[in-house]
Amino acid sequence: MYELANHAVQAAGGMVAGRDYSAPSASQPQMCSPEDAGPLGFLGGIGQTIGDLGRGLSQEGLSGLFDPSGMLDRQGAQRELASQFDVRDPSELVSGPGGPATYAGNQVSPEEFQRIARTYSDIRMGRSDLQLGTAGMSDDEAAQFRGETMGDIGNLLQTDSGRELVNSLAYQPDDHVTTLNLRRDATGARDNSNAEGGASPTSVPGSWADGVGTDAAVDYVPGDQGGIVAAAGQTDAWLPLRSDVTLFHEMVHAHHAAYGTLDQTVLGPGQAHADDVGQNGMEYQAVGLGAWAGDQLTENTYRAERAAIGATNVGERTTGGVTDDAMPQRDTYVWHNPPAAGP
Repeated sequence: MYELANHAVQAAGGMVAGRDYSAPSASQPQMCSPEDAGPLGFLGGIGQTIGDLGRGLSQEGLSGLFDPSGMLDRQGAQRELASQFDVRDPSELVSGPGGPATYAGNQVSPEEFQRIARTYSDIRMGRSDLQLGTAGMSDDEAAQFRGETMGDIGNLLQTDSGRELVNSLAYQPDDHVTTLNLRRDATGARDNSNAEGGASPTSVPGSWADGVGTDAAVDYVPGDQGGIVAAAGQTDAWLPLRSDVTLFHEMVHAHHAAYGTLDQTVLGPGQAHADDVGQNGMEYQAVGLGAWAGDQLTENTYRAERAAIGATNVGERTTGGVTDDAMPQRDTYVWHNPPAAGP
């Protein structure tokens, strides 16, 4: 297992706050809308279920009847994710990000939105190789962990790199399982002083770099009070690491462990920032620095895609320590403390 950075920082406390997302485009497919959500009462709940059945059958056809609980959950997933996406007619999405008609990763066609919601539902229902580790938790703690972690996964699914990363682990061709766990301190309390990701503790040594891969694990704290916070006086512009950014970084380690491509080198002079010399190459592989600069499945690519979402003001995440429109690139692996005061 590999730490996100090699210096611990002070954890933050407080209650978990709700996320604030802006409204989606008026151009929406036939799906559950944000207005459908909320306490509806008994009759309203029946009406919503009937509506979900109708929309599910219209999207999935009669095959949905062979999986009614899954079909209803997929409709629920669409309802939950709707405010985070700008669903457009395919004719408006004629080129990829960076092309002549640049668009953010959360601007998608109705069909793509339905695929995203299916992935989200599969993970939530335990139907994928990306699992939520809630063993030993109370019902309330498990519900909180599930809700916050699925919120972070929803953020990842807003971006092209996040969808590629999530799908690579959720539908791993060799069924290597990646488990997302709550990071705890020695007392059992939530510990957002750091995070870890990589091969599962039960994996065979070396299997994470053999081209075949192994099961993987991530330990982190989800939600608005999760991620990794900056201690007082730390000077790096890329801190704090919001929980979704932290999860992305650690899932990159997990991805390479699951596919047997986790870098095993140590960074030398000329390969890294002076302060990062001696660090593991797998960290630059995850951040997107040095030889891995510009790679798709890297933290810096995800950061750039979050900034693109922030520029559209549609589906922007504004909680958790930094807003999308102010999301910087990360220029080092280690973080820095201010110099000690002189005598």
